[in-house]
Amino acid sequence: MDGVDLLYKKSIVAVLLIAVLAGCGVLAQQKEERKAEALIHDYYQGLVEEDYDKAFEQLQLYDVSDGKRVDTSRPDQEAEAFYKEKIDARKDLDFQIKDYEITEIEYEDGHSFWHHVLLHVEEDGETYTVQEKAFLRDEKLLISSGHPLAELRDGNMSVDIDQVLEWW
Repeated sequence: MDGVDLLYKKSIVAVLLIAVLAGCGVLAQQKEERKAEALIHDYYQGLVEEDYDKAFEQLQLYDVSDGKRVDTSRPDQEAEAFYKEKIDARKDLDFQIKDYEITEIEYEDGHSFWHHVLLHVEEDGETYTVQEKAFLRDEKLLISSGHPLAELRDGNMSVDIDQVLEWW
């Protein structure tokens, strides 16, 4: 009987340990989600309020090389100046982000996640919505959007502004 009781107690301890460790993983995941949501709110609220410094501070800055995102080679001040140049080019268009909402969190493999964000925009007096995804990377945001003007406000430091405007 003592062997069975000992096995039973070890099983209970093992189950409790697994439950505690799983709970810690869930709490860590929720912490990352809240961190991402705070960055998302700061970024999009900065765009709505036209506080572009606030929006810029939330972004992961990158260059595109051979179709891949790599850390930008631009020094901080140069990257900030280029971001302002992108914003100025966008401001010349009759396009404004009026509001946003986080609509969903999507998980890929149990720990990778991203947020779906619905933008309410106004262009030439017409309003419509745009879907985007926001990813947390190195404590900053990566923005993924099919909207062509997103490149004039995201963290891509190698975008050709004239090319985006020409396409638009």
